Amino acid sequence: MQLNSDRELEFLMRPKTLLCVDDDEAIRTLYAAILDRHGYEVLLACDGWQALSMLCARGHEVDAVIVDYQMPGLNGAQLAAEVKRRSPLMPVILISGDMDVVETPPPNTDATLEKGVPISVILEKIEALTSAIVVPRERIAFPAYAPLGTA
Repeated sequence: MQLNSDRELEFLMRPKTLLCVDDDEAIRTLYAAILDRHGYEVLLACDGWQALSMLCARGHEVDAVIVDYQMPGLNGAQLAAEVKRRSPLMPVILISGDMDVVETPPPNTDATLEKGVPISVILEKIEALTSAIVVPRERIAFPAYAPLGTA
């Protein structure tokens, strides 16, 4: 892969930033401690609305969203749908204690994990999903019209 600028190199070399969304403060604190220890920058949101606000303000910095399924107000599936509507390439990992949700993942999620999985499983999913994105999000263009080609 050839880089076109120092900015692209800087983007690839920076620590990955994760937005972790859970209404349980203890879970948010756990995410922050563990993921920080593994070299990630961690942003925390207590609900879907706060997460959307943070994504509006700092979305270009976020590499992936980890969201609890069961939350008051905007649940994890609804948040995932809104994240994908705004940023289709943003990886979304949904974590749920409901096995029906884990076995039949809602649309707009890139991975669905059962609550209580080992942190190594979460780390593997994060790395797999964020490694696939190699172009800074602000450089990705979505044209309004796609050329049809020559007939």
